[in-house]
Parts: sequence; C-alpha cells; structure tokens
Amino acid sequence: MEYILDEFKMTAKLVWHYGYYPNHFSIAMGNVKSPDSNIRVINYGIYKDIFLNVTDKLNSSLFEMDIVSGYYNYRAFHY
Repeated sequence: MEYILDEFKMTAKLVWHYGYYPNHFSIAMGNVKSPDSNIRVINYGIYKDIFLNVTDKLNSSLFEMDIVSGYYNYRAFHY
C-alpha cells in the first residue's frame, strides 16, 4: 500500500494498493520499488507462494518469480 500523508490535517489518503491473492500478506520484510512510473517491483519477503513480481500501472502482472521453499529475501531491485 502507498499513502499520501498530510501531517497538518493528520490524514492519510490511499493512492495505490496491490494484492497478489485476496487476503494474503507477508508476515515480515519485503519491499516495493517504482523504478519508473510504468512498473512496480514487489518483493514479498516471508511469503510461501511467490518471491516477487513486477506489475504495470494497471496492476497487471508482467513477471513473477518463485524461490525454493525455506529461503527468504527482504529486498528486490529492478535495473
């Protein structure tokens, strides 16, 4: 999820969210990077079904990667 925070009004506005599956989440770690305005690289950290994926502006998955069970990653980059 990404929010815009207004610290003076004490409000938060949701500007983006993505869920790989409904009601699934990582219990720890992970990150999201937007190397440009067209894609987002989503790393799930400790999550059993997927390691990372890349989505476009419409949240369509462009690329997905799995990792061997028992291994985890806390950060992913797109170069």
